[in-house]
Amino acid sequence: MFYYNRYNDLSKFITNTKDLKIENKNEIYISKYYDIVIDLELIEYTKIDKEFICEISKNTCKIDNMIQKYAQYILKENEFNFSLEVIQIESNNKINIMYWGTDVNTEFLVDLEYEKNEFIIKNFNNIKNIPKNWQKNIKIESTIK
Repeated sequence: MFYYNRYNDLSKFITNTKDLKIENKNEIYISKYYDIVIDLELIEYTKIDKEFICEISKNTCKIDNMIQKYAQYILKENEFNFSLEVIQIESNNKINIMYWGTDVNTEFLVDLEYEKNEFIIKNFNNIKNIPKNWQKNIKIESTIK
């Protein structure tokens, strides 16, 4: 089973820059409800565009849906037993997202770039340089219930 739109309640996310708070020295919760944090290990907070953090937060559902669709497309699996756990900001247009297994102790990393007001998958675990148009001409059977 896939879990499209599982992060669609925007009221559960911080979307205003004045509400962003650093916790545990290097984390910003963008959703305590969903337990999703921005990890500031790769970049100093003072160098981050706070609007970019809010843009990530506002697009978490869309990003997660896209990653699930890519996983279904490339892995040909009928299940996505992972949860989005940690987002690292590499720069003001690059993020890394860590997914953790929900059934098995495993994890994988997805790298995305933000360009022209959209997030684009660049790398999916060990698959590198994913073309921007990977979704073109593919049919993914919806498992949304």
